[in-house]
Amino acid sequence: MAEIFNKNKKTIIERGKHIKNTIDQIEINKNVRKMIDNGNSLEGTPLGEHLDNITNYFLESQDIKSGRRIEETYYRSERDYRNNFAIGRNAVNMTNNELETIESNSKFDSSNIDINYIKRLFNPEKLSEDDIRRFIVSGCNYTRTVSDDIRGGISWLWGEIMSNCTDREKEIVKMFDGKTSAKEVAIKSQTSFQNVYKILKNVCKKSIKWLNNQK
Repeated sequence: MAEIFNKNKKTIIERGKHIKNTIDQIEINKNVRKMIDNGNSLEGTPLGEHLDNITNYFLESQDIKSGRRIEETYYRSERDYRNNFAIGRNAVNMTNNELETIESNSKFDSSNIDINYIKRLFNPEKLSEDDIRRFIVSGCNYTRTVSDDIRGGISWLWGEIMSNCTDREKEIVKMFDGKTSAKEVAIKSQTSFQNVYKILKNVCKKSIKWLNNQK
């Protein structure tokens, strides 16, 4: 039996032909239609995970950065895709340039941490969403270089941020440790890179609103 996810196939075209010749499309489509017609979600089911794996197999093609699109889909429509799959429901349409900018902004850079930044963390009026993002992405690794008082304040701020997070947001935020990028967090959490960014941005926005209301 041929391997479904053959990594020797490098391009979208090669992988598309390979998938088409390997899987039983009629059977898959029949099972998808059956579940949707019965009002069931594919999320978390073996079939849903299998379809997500097929999607990721395409997205990992070496020529995906060229902006080429997958011509054939295993979903009845874009609406069906977004309504029935977590990865589609939370996806954000972005250009390659936007994704590169997001990835760059989702990495911890210790050179950006200075005393002025530390002071801003405890002055809500001067805090920005970008400050909170840097704080989260750092994983608090820089606290080793500051005083016990500042370290205690940072622990307080971390607690305030986490208290306003949903369980899913907490799961994502805790994965940032100063070394792990947003792309790596996406892989570990089994979601899309865009969704990680969406969650991070939402946490920052809620945190700023909460801190400003504490004045």
